Amino acid sequence: ETIMAGNLITDSINGDNIAGGFLGTGQTWQDVTSSRAMAVEYTNDTGKPIMISIEVLRPTVSTTGCDCVVDGVSVPVCYNTNSDGSNRAIGQIIIANGKTYKMLNSAESATLNRWYELR
Repeated sequence: ETIMAGNLITDSINGDNIAGGFLGTGQTWQDVTSSRAMAVEYTNDTGKPIMISIEVLRPTVSTTGCDCVVDGVSVPVCYNTNSDGSNRAIGQIIIANGKTYKMLNSAESATLNRWYELR
């Protein structure tokens, strides 16, 4: 039996043939702000990677930001040094399936304003 390279490549990257599928396949953006909080650990148990888009605010126009701790590793997500006169910082991060994650303030007094997940 002859296997054509094109068919092999197409079958290999078909999302239906990969456990869980690709980011964005069958997923929608959901506003999860009311069910999320800073410094609380969550687990991505969706079976697929998810993407998080977060906005944090500070009461005064000053340095604002947050990091995401993914399975114990702190990853910078968003940071604003107030160079644009804003008191907000917005950032995104992808979380692999099965990983734990929590958002932490990287600037004093930053508070959660919006948290969306592509899931």
